[in-house]
Amino acid sequence: MYKENSQFGKPCSDNKKIWRYMDFAKYVSLLHMRCLYFCRADQLREVDKWEGSLYFSKLLREAKPDVAEQFASQMHFFDYTMFVNCWHRNQNESYAMWRLYASRQYGIAVCSTFGRLKKSLENYPNDVHIAKVIYRNVEKEDFDNIGIFEQWITKRKEFKYENELRAMIWDPEAKIPRDSNGGIFVSINLHKLIKLVYISPASNMWFKKLVETVTRKYGLEFEVKKSPLLKSPPI
Repeated sequence: MYKENSQFGKPCSDNKKIWRYMDFAKYVSLLHMRCLYFCRADQLREVDKWEGSLYFSKLLREAKPDVAEQFASQMHFFDYTMFVNCWHRNQNESYAMWRLYASRQYGIAVCSTFGRLKKSLENYPNDVHIAKVIYRNVEKEDFDNIGIFEQWITKRKEFKYENELRAMIWDPEAKIPRDSNGGIFVSINLHKLIKLVYISPASNMWFKKLVETVTRKYGLEFEVKKSPLLKSPPI
């Protein structure tokens, strides 16, 4: 279940909209398994090499090289014990997110809220921490706190467009089963999680009907809408 962390508090209001963009196959997997997938944190570096970096820490940068190296080595050991599920915080759709994370014609955007995400995790037995990612100028800004979670909620300003809300599970004793890729499937209540679903603005109406049919097949009644992003102006 959701556990508020005193170090970064409540990330946003309960009614703040959050989005998860995906292709159709991942959407069907979400409905079928009724789980959110938390990838192992170190795998985030496949997109951004600075994920989980300790360079943001002024204390560590100013420490003696051997001390800094030893501490960093110890901290990076925990990279394989942190698991992450990412959402986009925005009151509106994001064209950039459609382009990056959902296929051109067969993309899906699940619309939820922070409050809904918390409620969907109520029956999950392990602690889930949720924080908004902080975007910093590497050359001019730093933070003094160094912790298991802080290093995974700090990114460079070049990624600010992601406007990310990050759900995290720390499992240092490996008590939670992993899948073949080292990630964790977290059971959720889809009725509580999903507010509505948008299909790609470039999709056809037959795809909307397909998504509606599949959604109803899994006993879910939320609305399926086509994104209006590519709609022509009236004049």
